[in-house]
Amino acid sequence: MIRTTHIDDFFTIAQADFFPNEKLQVNSAILKGRDYCVVWDTFSYPRNMMEFSQHLEKKTAMAVYSHADWDHCWGTCGYPFEHVVAHTNSLDRFENELPSTLKKMRNEHANGWKGVKLITPDVTFDEKLTIDMGYYSLELYQFRGHTSDSIVGFIPEWGVLLGGDSFEAVPVINDPAEVPLWLHNLESWIKRSDVKKVFPGHGSLTDKTIMVKNYEYLQGLSEKKMLPAPVDSKFYQQVHTDNLKKMGVVLGKQSKS
Repeated sequence: MIRTTHIDDFFTIAQADFFPNEKLQVNSAILKGRDYCVVWDTFSYPRNMMEFSQHLEKKTAMAVYSHADWDHCWGTCGYPFEHVVAHTNSLDRFENELPSTLKKMRNEHANGWKGVKLITPDVTFDEKLTIDMGYYSLELYQFRGHTSDSIVGFIPEWGVLLGGDSFEAVPVINDPAEVPLWLHNLESWIKRSDVKKVFPGHGSLTDKTIMVKNYEYLQGLSEKKMLPAPVDSKFYQQVHTDNLKKMGVVLGKQSKS
């Protein structure tokens, strides 16, 4: 079951639960162009993508992965996309990481991911790729930080930035070595005056405030500061605790500012 919101005639966003027996949600979006549509992330279940595809109006469609985390790309087989676009680094993840992750998840949740077929991107890029939507353009940029294959999508005519997990209530740190580049990317986009709205991979359509908060949080952990959890959520409190450990912040001690 997905929950859709029509922003306007060209932009529809949706949320869906992505983990069995939990109320955790992941986002997707449909961008309607003149001749075809783009789906930004495809949920984690094919059935959710099948339901969302009703809004494609039988147009040719391509999918874009913000990154190859399972909850953002396992729904792709629910619709016959003409192309799937992602960062080049996602190819290695589809070859080595995702098959074992899917096997593990199926073992732990027998009925959780029946019918999931991994769909590897057939169009990849390194730094930037622009998709001409006819009425507007979708600019894809590498945004390494959360993962090595993370990207963002920017629609300059609307001032909308599609962020995936590059922006989140509590950013999930996978590799501490990636945090400096993550900070650099955040700083670059925060400085841009043309960004009006931000659509994260989880949570509501918002504005640049989420980027500023993420920057301050990651910078604080880089300085070994014992920061409080940014939000009151059991899930994100655990994420925060994991982040502190990964960044080498000593739990229970307040660092000097």
